[in-house]
Amino acid sequence: MKKILLYLSILMCFMHEGVHAQLESAHWFFNYGGLDFTTGTPVAKSVDFWGYQHQGGTSISTANGNLLFHGSGSSLINSNGSVMDNGAGLIGGLGNSYQPAITVPYPANPDKYYVFQAHGMAVNIPINAPFMYSVVDMTLDGGLGGVVSGQKNIPLDGNWPPSATPNPYHAAKVTAIPHANNQDVWAVVHRGTYDYNASAGLSNVTGHFAAFLVTSSGVQTTPVVSNEFPLFGGYFRISPNGRKLASTYYDQNEGTGVFALFDFNTATGEVTNPQKLLTLAPYQYPATQTGNLSQVSGVEFSPDSKRLYITMPDYYTENNGQWVHDGSRIFQYNLDVSSTQDIINSKTLLWSITQPPFYSIHSLQLALDGKIYASRHGTEYLSVIEKPNALGVACDFQLDNFYLGAGSADQGYGLPQFMPDNFQYEIVNDIYCYGESTQFQIDSHVGISAATWDFGDSSSSQNTSTDLAPTHVYTQPGTYIVTVELYNQFGTLIELEDEITILQGATATMPNDLAECQPDANTPAVFDLSQQDSVVLNGQDPSTYAVSYHTDLNDAENNSGAILPNNNYSATDGTTIYVRVTNTNTQCYDITSFMLQSAITPVAPTVSPIVSCDQDVLDGSVYFDLTQRENDLQAGQPNTLISYHLDPTEAVNAINAISDPTNFLRNNEQYIYVRITANDPAVDCYAIAQLELQVSQAPGAGSSLELTDCPPFDLTTVAAEFPSATIEGYFISSSDAQENTNALLTPEAYEDALNNSSVYLRLIDANGCGGIAQVDLTLDEECFFLPEGISPNGDGLNDSFDLSVLDAGYGVNNLVVYNRHGRNVFERANYTNEWIGQDMNGNNLPTGTYFYVLELDRSHPAYGQTIKKWVYVNRNVN
Repeated sequence: MKKILLYLSILMCFMHEGVHAQLESAHWFFNYGGLDFTTGTPVAKSVDFWGYQHQGGTSISTANGNLLFHGSGSSLINSNGSVMDNGAGLIGGLGNSYQPAITVPYPANPDKYYVFQAHGMAVNIPINAPFMYSVVDMTLDGGLGGVVSGQKNIPLDGNWPPSATPNPYHAAKVTAIPHANNQDVWAVVHRGTYDYNASAGLSNVTGHFAAFLVTSSGVQTTPVVSNEFPLFGGYFRISPNGRKLASTYYDQNEGTGVFALFDFNTATGEVTNPQKLLTLAPYQYPATQTGNLSQVSGVEFSPDSKRLYITMPDYYTENNGQWVHDGSRIFQYNLDVSSTQDIINSKTLLWSITQPPFYSIHSLQLALDGKIYASRHGTEYLSVIEKPNALGVACDFQLDNFYLGAGSADQGYGLPQFMPDNFQYEIVNDIYCYGESTQFQIDSHVGISAATWDFGDSSSSQNTSTDLAPTHVYTQPGTYIVTVELYNQFGTLIELEDEITILQGATATMPNDLAECQPDANTPAVFDLSQQDSVVLNGQDPSTYAVSYHTDLNDAENNSGAILPNNNYSATDGTTIYVRVTNTNTQCYDITSFMLQSAITPVAPTVSPIVSCDQDVLDGSVYFDLTQRENDLQAGQPNTLISYHLDPTEAVNAINAISDPTNFLRNNEQYIYVRITANDPAVDCYAIAQLELQVSQAPGAGSSLELTDCPPFDLTTVAAEFPSATIEGYFISSSDAQENTNALLTPEAYEDALNNSSVYLRLIDANGCGGIAQVDLTLDEECFFLPEGISPNGDGLNDSFDLSVLDAGYGVNNLVVYNRHGRNVFERANYTNEWIGQDMNGNNLPTGTYFYVLELDRSHPAYGQTIKKWVYVNRNVN
C-alpha cells in the first residue's frame, strides 16, 4: 500500500457535525441596516431595533435560514422583533468594541446557544469589564427563546487579573471557531488591563488572547492563554480554515496603529507566531486634532483563507509639521507566500479616498455568497469585494455597491460577526506523493451544485473534471496549480485556486516470506529482517530510502514502533511483518508485508548400521533396503520427511536423493546421509544423520592363509580353516573368485606354485553370505634339496641321484656327470633319476667325488636355471 505524507483535506461538508449547519449566518443586523441572505443573494431589510449604535452585533438562524435571534451584546431580540424573554440587561458592548458578542451553538443540544459578551475599553470610563456568557434556550417562550434563568452574564475571567492588580481590566473583543474535532468550539477573547488618568487617558495597556473551550459538558472556565499583546480597539478574525488569526489594533503604549498576523491551533487553542505586518508611525496629537489618529480597523479573510483584507478608516500624514487627514483606505495581503516579508511586500491598495467628505470604511464581514461586505460610516451603502479569493485588484472591490435603503446613512462602524467557518470555500494545500490518486473536494458549509476542475497537469489526457469530488493521478512529481470554478447552492460562482505539490514517492516491493528454524519447540526462531532490504527497495537508493520493520500496520503507517535491532528478531510461526519504505527527502512512503514462517528443527539420531550379505559378486556391491531404520530416524518426529543421499553436501542441498532407497545397490559406500526434513513446504528445517552400511561375508572371508608344501599342493587341506563356511572353488585370481569363473579343476594336486604363489577361495556360509579368502603358497625347504652323495648298494636308501623334488618344481631337463679329471662319464636328457653311479656303458664307477651340470626347465630361485655342483659316490657302504 502506498501512502501520502499528509491527507488532502479538501472536504465537501455542508455542516460541522454537532456544531452548526448551512444558513446560520443568513440574517444580518447592524445599526440602521440589515441583510437577508436566505436566497443566496442579499436583500436589504429594515431594522426595528436601534440598540446597535456604532458597534457590531450577533445573529443566529436555523440551518434553513430561519431567524432565531440577534443582538448587540446588551440585549437579545427574538424573531418577532421583541426583546427576548430575560434578554435585556446583558453586560456587553460597552465602550468601543466592534465585536461585542458572538453566538455559538451549544454542542450536542440543538435547542441551546451560548452568547459570549465582550466590552470595549472605554477611554473615559475606567471600568472592570469581564468576559461573560449567557445561555439561550429556544424552547422557552413558546419557541421564541429566552435567556436561561441563572445562566446570564456568567463571568469567565476567573482568577484573572490577579487580585493585587488595581488597574481596570477589560475583555475587548470576541470571536469563535470550531475545535479541530468538529464537535467542540473555541470562544476566543482578547482581554487586558490598563492605567487610567482623567487628564492623560490610558497608559500601560497590557493584553493577551484567551481561548475558552466549549464542550457538551459546558464552558471550561480555565482558558488557554497566549501572546502578550497590548491590543486596543480594532477587530480580530480567525480564518475560515481556523489556521490564522489577524488583528488590527492601536498600541496605546507606542502610539501606533498596528496590523498583526498570528497562527491559531484549533486543536489546542493556542495563538502563536506573531507577525507585525503594518505599523503606522507614532505622532503627538496636535492641539486642534485631539483624539484623531491614523488607525487600522476592519480585518477579514477570504473564503479560501489565502487573502487578508484590512481597512484604514482614518489615515493621517504629516505636512509641514501638521498632521493632515489623508482619507480612508483598504488593502489586500497575500498569505499564500513563503515568508512574513513576502506577506508585507504583497500589500496591495484596493481603494482610497483623499478628498472630503471622508466617509471612512470600517468593518469587513464575509458572507454566505462568498463576498466580503464593508461598512462605510455616513452612507446608505455597503461596499463589496466581489471576488475576495482573487489576488490583488482582481478581487474587484466595488465602492458603495449595495444600497441599504433610505434612513440607513448612519449605519455605524460594526457589522455582525459569525463563526468564520460558515463562509469557508477552500482547497487545502497539502502534500501528495507521486503514483497515488489525489482526491479533490471542496470544503464549504454551503451546498455545491456544480464544479469545473483544472488539475494543472497539462501532460495528462484527463486534466479536467466536472465531478464534485474528482480524483487525479499526476503524470510526474512537481508543483501544480489546481483551479476550480464552482457554483454554490444559490448559484453564486466561486473561483478557487491552490498550489499542490506532488512529491517523489517511494515503492515497497513485496518480498518472499522469511523462513527460519526453531531449535526446539520451546524456543522461537530468530530472523534477520534486514536481509529483505534489497528486495523491498528493488533498486532504490538506500541512502535516500529508509526501510523499517513493524509488527503492527498502524505503527508502520505512523512510522513508530520499528523493530530494533532488525537483524536478530525472535518470532513465532505466522507472524506478519509490515515493511515501510520512506523517501527521507519527501517523507513519502509505501508499505508492504510478508510472513515469518518457522518449523522445529529435526534431530539427527544415531541408529544402528544396516547389515546385508555379499552373496553373488563378492566385490562389496550389495543391495540394501535403506528404509529399515526410518522408524528409528523419525522417532518422536512424526511430522518429518526422509530422503537418502550419497554425499553430505547433496543431503544439505536436498539434491540427488536416492530414487529407490528400498533397493539400493551399495558400491563400497560405508555411509549413507539421511536428510530428516520438517514437513513444512515453507521452511527448510532439517538435520543430517549418518546411516552406516555393513556388508556381511562368510566367516573367514577376507582372511589370508599360508600353505607350505612342495608341489603338487593339495589345496583342499585348507578347508579345515573354515569350519562355518563351504569352499565353492579355488581360483588363481581374485577376480575369477569374485566372478566364480576358471576354478581349478584339481585343487588337490596343484603344481603351479611357482607361477601362481597365491590362490583364492570362494566361500559361502549357511546364510548365503559369501566371501573370498586368500591362500599364499610357500615351498618347503625340501623343495630345494640336492643330494650330495649316493650309496648305490641296492639297499633302497640313496641308491640313485634322485632329483624328483627339483623336477617337480622346476623341471629337470639334461644331466651331465664328470669325473675329477673332467671326463664326461654320464649324460642323460630328460633325466628321471636313472644315474646310480655308473658310466654310459653301465659300468660302476669307483667311489669318489663327481661333478655335474644340470639344466632346468625353469630357473630355480636359489640355483638359477643351470646348476653346477658335486656329488659323492660311496660304494663302501654295506
